[in-house]
Amino acid sequence: MKRRRHTPEQVTRKLREAERLLGERKTIPEAAKTQPKMIEGGTPGSDPPNDRDRHLLLVDVDNRIDYELYQVWWNGSRWTAGSGGT
Repeated sequence: MKRRRHTPEQVTRKLREAERLLGERKTIPEAAKTQPKMIEGGTPGSDPPNDRDRHLLLVDVDNRIDYELYQVWWNGSRWTAGSGGT
């Protein structure tokens, strides 16, 4: 599958959306359960699993650690991932 690159405008739009959700006291993982486009691949975390390449990037601002999860799904009670890295 060809890798898709995001334009600077798309990245800016995504960051503004994340900022808005955080302003509503939602964390990114909470918003990613139901909001489209929060997970790479476009569909919310609660959509049924498929073969899409689904990444979720998280930042622990206090400890300055980035996390990347692959094949991410919300199963109704917890997040699951095929793998992850820091």
